Amino acid sequence: GRAAADRRVMTAEGGDRVCRHAFEYALSHPGDGEMPNVTSVDKSNVLRSYAFWRRRFDSIAAEYAGRVEARHVYVDAFTALLVLQPGTVHVAVAENMFGDIVSDLSGALVGSLGLAPSADVGSRHAVFQPAHGSAPTIAGNGVANPAATILSAATLPGWVGGAGLPRVSGQALRAALPAARGRPRAVGRGARPRPGAATPSV
Repeated sequence: GRAAADRRVMTAEGGDRVCRHAFEYALSHPGDGEMPNVTSVDKSNVLRSYAFWRRRFDSIAAEYAGRVEARHVYVDAFTALLVLQPGTVHVAVAENMFGDIVSDLSGALVGSLGLAPSADVGSRHAVFQPAHGSAPTIAGNGVANPAATILSAATLPGWVGGAGLPRVSGQALRAALPAARGRPRAVGRGARPRPGAATPSV
């Protein structure tokens, strides 16, 4: 064929759910004394679907006025913001495609996708796994970085109503990483094992 097109479907229910979760997460994970903030990442200046997303975000933001600061950033500007001023981003929320892109960038910013936990949370069920997935291409090579897996598992108790494990696990990893035998493996798409790479002693 000589042309192709895709349909992007967004619903008020889905948009409201993920945006409300972002605001609740910001409230339950406050920063260093400043008002929590949530950044909506979209491309509403180009696509009507993202203009719809922005309206849904604004409707939820109004419920948290005075408690959580809300702002909009276009996705291209947001990638630059993450690189140049990552400390200004508290919580970011986006639809699936943009969220997938900027989450990998966020993982790279902290050193490796092998350090980035993730959670796929629905209304009734959730999956907790490293941001890089299962990384089958490096299985058995002794170079996998377990940090993201540990941190992903540690978020599970918080989702089911527990507390404490994410903080304890984070403290343990911060203590163990400086003593790691060699540099932690930078897991990513297309990555290849490096001779002499080592797994942190965590």
